[in-house]
Amino acid sequence: MAETENLYSLNIRDYFNSRDSRIDVLSGLISSYTCPKNPDIERFLKNSAIDFTRKQQSVTYLAFTKESIDFVGYFTLTVKPLVIGVKDIPSNTIRRKIERVARFDEETQAYSAAGYLIAQLGKNYTDGVNELVTGTELLRLAFNVIFDVQDMVGGMIAFLDAENNKSLIDFYERNGFHLISDPKSPREELIQFYRTV
Repeated sequence: MAETENLYSLNIRDYFNSRDSRIDVLSGLISSYTCPKNPDIERFLKNSAIDFTRKQQSVTYLAFTKESIDFVGYFTLTVKPLVIGVKDIPSNTIRRKIERVARFDEETQAYSAAGYLIAQLGKNYTDGVNELVTGTELLRLAFNVIFDVQDMVGGMIAFLDAENNKSLIDFYERNGFHLISDPKSPREELIQFYRTV
């Protein structure tokens, strides 16, 4: 279980791996989730999160407030390949970090590496509980899980795909991410960001 000052997360696997399977509790939480700002985030949680976790494709974590135990959001993590062009590395310090875990291709002038993908990140808008958490707090909680995994297996890069809009670009840049100018995202309309950890 990862936590921040105000939040904690639970791996949804805990709900269906316990002796007294709590899949009904998990199903109730998932069905109560709403995200009108991004229907894809809601759709993934309701239709794919459990299946992807069972198949080891990714793992979804539910976020709760410590004080009131409100279900305020979720995030999904996995490991995927990432390509970062030389022109998208803003400093020699970041380049040296990337070089520790990446392979450089002279022809494309890009680094290829495995990274921690924050595949989903979304607040829960049901009954206004979205007001109890900021996007930065939810992202920090996701990074606390990544830091735990990093302590066990290593790794140096986290990344995500996002819609191409100014408020999201500003949000991720404020949180230490760098834009990849030529993303290899599975969906053309998305842009990619990375951050060394």
